[in-house]
Amino acid sequence: MAAYQPHYANLNHVRSIRSMR
Repeated sequence: MAAYQPHYANLNHVRSIRSMR
């Protein structure tokens, strides 16, 4: 999934961390 969507994966990763904090 993130293979052809690095920008999206990055946003998801950041959003996940921000949501957790």
